[in-house]
Amino acid sequence: MTSKTTAPPNWAEHYTPAHRRQAQDATAWLDSHGLKRSWLGRQIKGSEATISQVLSGSYPSDPSHWLTRIAEVMDRHRDRATALKVPYVETSVARVVTAGCRRAHMYRNFSVVSAFVGTGKTEALRRYRDSHANVVMVEADPDMSPGALLMEICDLTGAVAAVRGNRVSRGTTADRFTAVIKALRGTDSLLVVDEAETLQARSLHHIRRIRDKAGIGVVLAGTEYLSSLIRPEHGQFDQIRSRVGFWPDVITGLSRADSDALVHAALGDGADTALLSAVWAYSQGSARVLCEALLPNLHDYGTQQGKALTPDLVHAVAKDVLSLKPRRAA
Repeated sequence: MTSKTTAPPNWAEHYTPAHRRQAQDATAWLDSHGLKRSWLGRQIKGSEATISQVLSGSYPSDPSHWLTRIAEVMDRHRDRATALKVPYVETSVARVVTAGCRRAHMYRNFSVVSAFVGTGKTEALRRYRDSHANVVMVEADPDMSPGALLMEICDLTGAVAAVRGNRVSRGTTADRFTAVIKALRGTDSLLVVDEAETLQARSLHHIRRIRDKAGIGVVLAGTEYLSSLIRPEHGQFDQIRSRVGFWPDVITGLSRADSDALVHAALGDGADTALLSAVWAYSQGSARVLCEALLPNLHDYGTQQGKALTPDLVHAVAKDVLSLKPRRAA
């Protein structure tokens, strides 16, 4: 069977038989996965032109360096295909986050959702964004200025700040603010800002004015520091505080029921009470520790190696792989 990207009839003289096999295998692998050479170039930080030369047998010097990097990408792609993928579970944290989004979207006011790190807040926000129309979500960067924030919103909404001649300018901060208002005013939009406590203070004031002038809902989400930042009466964010229509207590972690549901979703219903208790002892209410550390390692060092999933395996993985100590009685 001929590959979609056919091998060249003539190879450069410095291509060894091993080089040719590697290039042919990589070409066939790309075709079988429906991937382009441009994708491979991004993975190994090489240009599409370079990848094309390497795989077509015309690279002007020894291609070993590039072929080795290509092989590593292929190997990791195969490994990731067999890695544990924890299905999404609507936890108690997700339900609070979703309620905040719905209420801000419906009433066009502010919701404030604060949670300890690693509780699954951001994932729940993304799920709301992906499953509802007209949601603009900004994942803020540390010390994000008004100009940077507004540029991000312009990019997400397609708003153009200014046009001068035939060239599009990013405009001043004021230009961007005006463009954002024009893009959002009269729409059924929701603006979600995650890690909002990391924004510059002036950026939060710009968000308040976007809400007021565009008439849209806003969700401010972040760590427990977000609540302490906005909460003080007569403080610098009093104008935001007075516009909040949904503001539950700080979320401190997953519940035991949440943890059990995630374990069952990832490992199946065979997990017994003893195993669930052992996992709960180490996850400490953190969805991140549970889904990105404990469960993948139980899969890799347990299920993938034919070992039974037992509390002893949980203790061994927590101690030897993750250096975790139990905070709750197992």
